[in-house]
Amino acid sequence: MCSGSKSKISSSDYAMESKLEKGIHNSSILLELVASDDFDAFVREGEEKGLDVNEEGLWYGRRIGLKEMGAEKRTPLMIASLFGSIKVVKYIVLTGKVDVNGVCGSDMVTALHCAVVGGSELSFEVVKLLLEAGAPLLVFRVGLKFMLLFTINGTHLKLGLVSLY
Repeated sequence: MCSGSKSKISSSDYAMESKLEKGIHNSSILLELVASDDFDAFVREGEEKGLDVNEEGLWYGRRIGLKEMGAEKRTPLMIASLFGSIKVVKYIVLTGKVDVNGVCGSDMVTALHCAVVGGSELSFEVVKLLLEAGAPLLVFRVGLKFMLLFTINGTHLKLGLVSLY
């Protein structure tokens, strides 16, 4: 038989835990809507229910740059970028409520990282949109052998793959 802690749990502890669970649930709803490219429901949840479009939530999926699955903190912009949900990305960027260079998760990724590794047919458009919204020139490692380079010149996006060896 397990023996529990002898300390007493106050009602404020329960209230704080309930508030945390509600926040995780709300942000998870937004992440699910973005992943399924349900633009109308995403806007409705954000505007009618007042959910924060920049709030981090837990997302379970392949970890960026690794061949393993895990739960990481992600924002709706990151998941929209990952799945190529172009309408949602445009909407979130136009709200002005997000930092397109925001970093989260133990892997410290941005929406631009997510767009690049997402592999959607619309990834190129999402990357272009994020760069136009202020995401910087990006240089990051892809596996152990290559680095990706991004620049934007007028309306043209240039991608480069550079070997590290």
